[in-house]
Amino acid sequence: MNTRRTVGVTAVVAAVAATALAAASLPAVFEASSDTVQANLQRTDQSTQTEADISRPEIPARQDVVAAKEKPAAKNSMGERLQASIRQSADRERQAEARAQQANEGLRAANEALAERNETADSTRHRAEAATEVAAKAQDESGTVAADMYRGGRSGAADVLLGEDDVLARQATADKVAADKALAAEETARRAAEAEELARQAEAAKTAQAEATARAEEQQRRLDEAARIAEEAARQNEADREQLITLLADLEDLTVAEATASVEAMEQSERDSALQQAVAASERQAEETAAAPTPSAEPAAPSASTDPASTAPATSVPVIPAAPAPTPSATPSASATPSASPTPSSTPTPSATPTAAPTRTATATPTPTSTPTPTPTRTAAPAPTQTASPKPTPTTTPKPTQTSGPWASTAIDWAINKANESGSYYTWGGNGPKGYDCSGFTRDAFEAAGKYLPRTSTQQYRAAKQYVPLSQLQPGDLVFSTSNGGSSMYHVAIYIGNGQVVHARNPSVGISVTPLSWVNNIHPYAGRY
Repeated sequence: MNTRRTVGVTAVVAAVAATALAAASLPAVFEASSDTVQANLQRTDQSTQTEADISRPEIPARQDVVAAKEKPAAKNSMGERLQASIRQSADRERQAEARAQQANEGLRAANEALAERNETADSTRHRAEAATEVAAKAQDESGTVAADMYRGGRSGAADVLLGEDDVLARQATADKVAADKALAAEETARRAAEAEELARQAEAAKTAQAEATARAEEQQRRLDEAARIAEEAARQNEADREQLITLLADLEDLTVAEATASVEAMEQSERDSALQQAVAASERQAEETAAAPTPSAEPAAPSASTDPASTAPATSVPVIPAAPAPTPSATPSASATPSASPTPSSTPTPSATPTAAPTRTATATPTPTSTPTPTPTRTAAPAPTQTASPKPTPTTTPKPTQTSGPWASTAIDWAINKANESGSYYTWGGNGPKGYDCSGFTRDAFEAAGKYLPRTSTQQYRAAKQYVPLSQLQPGDLVFSTSNGGSSMYHVAIYIGNGQVVHARNPSVGISVTPLSWVNNIHPYAGRY
């Protein structure tokens, strides 16, 4: 009887201890991935729109333009007004395009987080089901041991008749069965506690999965709306631009073609100036970094030799202030041949011949003469309409460099061939092999060269092995667009040398080779792999 009481107490103690140990020692699948998931989810909110909306410009009446021609002062004022309106219309389209790209970046991060939580939920559910089955089996086995103990532990008149030796042997057997019972009870309690803990984790993972699903659906709605607004802004900019240039031609007694060329030259000059400011900002950052003492624990800022992937945690990836923003210029289209804008590198262009950016039809072939119209799977997006002038005004002496590595030529060739490939096009969230978004395009280009890239623009920046200023670009480096000084990125392009990049731009323009100066809101630092 004492043996049975001891077994009961042991079982209770074992159950309590096993419950505590299971909760403390089980691999917490959901908790282990929560940091990564949360970081991905937070990126969906990093592109918060804080910039004031740019309004559609008011277009003066033709009679007012004609009347202004009578007086020099009025004519000059009207000319400045028309040029300012052209800039404003283009900037409005540029802003809408950037916001759509930011929403696309957020959706990619939200979908990655959802995929991770789906995997976590499935894994924990399967583990919980398996643990419950094992616990039930342990319970059955424990019951069998209890029955054996009951049969082996009985004593009575028969024990007395058997003699003292037989009674002692019988008691030893009972003690052995009792010990087995205690072990079985402990195992049963442990299994039950493990099953209970895994069931809790599975439920938590299911809740997190639902939250991630809701976040991804909300981000999809944001993208759909942002893409709609961008498409509308592109159409309006195209119409307003044509009307404003016609009025400018009337004012200056020029043909429409002459006025268009004048506007394009102005826009290219402004883009070149913006790029030069970004290059200068990156050079200043590099000089300040080289001059400043670097703490032993954390690097002060990126430099050409910084390797955050091997020497610093992800949280130490630097946030670098964006370059000073000059008067925003129009987003170019491909009616003019891309010119080599101020270039940080004079590395020869790869063997594949880069072509000008595509025309305003949603074409995948970036040559000006080709106009196949792909059928994107998602809502259409902003379409740059203004053209580039072939008259760059570089102010930085090119510095001959080598490529980022032997693999870079392979990645660049793949990207240029894809840009020239009939049927290639831009689509939001596109993963290929025909339709791509910007980061899906760079990922597959690098994969063709044996290099791994994560999925989003922000992740690709943070995963870079080095950060290099724009003045030190080499073919194969990734250049980025940011609207918040580098906290997150919303566009990525591959630098191919000679002041040019290849990138998946938007649904209307497609995949194309363009001057580096056409990358809006360019970040002063590039990522090198």
